[in-house]
Amino acid sequence: MSLIKKLNEVKKLNKKQRPVLFTTPSHSQGEFIPALVKKLLGKNFYNCDYSEIDGFDNLRNPIGIIKETQDSLAQVYGSKSTFMLTNGSSSGIISIMLATLKKDDKVLIARNCHVSVYNGLVLTNAEPIWIYPNYNKNWGIFEGITPNIVEKHLKTENIKAVILTSPTYEGVFSNIEEISKICKKYKSILIVDEAHGALTQFAKEYI
Repeated sequence: MSLIKKLNEVKKLNKKQRPVLFTTPSHSQGEFIPALVKKLLGKNFYNCDYSEIDGFDNLRNPIGIIKETQDSLAQVYGSKSTFMLTNGSSSGIISIMLATLKKDDKVLIARNCHVSVYNGLVLTNAEPIWIYPNYNKNWGIFEGITPNIVEKHLKTENIKAVILTSPTYEGVFSNIEEISKICKKYKSILIVDEAHGALTQFAKEYI
């Protein structure tokens, strides 16, 4: 019997017959959710609320539905691989900084980066070298980072990685394709925070 069929059979049991879940989350498929919330979300909303149980995939080593989803996302975004995150993009930024940087490594960072980059600097003890995007007074926002500014620093300093935000919160893009070529030329790792651009893949004609 498939996992879905098993779950459907469990749903048909009355409350006394149903097995008790001793896993997170503690609200146990809506058992302890306030009635008002249940009414708002619908009585079936929490029926799929399961955690680490047999038959489900695991984010730490996905081999089933999570892996299939990640592979599908990689096709959508045209990447070699895709990894889904918990705790938002901030955890991804910190993770990649911990994976690529160590104490005293120099890292070139756009000053309008997300606060998670600062957290990553504390955890890695890397040395930041700040670059400042031009400020557009008419709109009151920062513009993108230009490739020539990046190359200027990579030419003269031994920089392990470059961290940029593109698009920014206001929707400003940097020329990542050109900056990527420059980083490869100087053997520097390019890390791009694209948290605000997850949907741009579906609207390329507007960018």
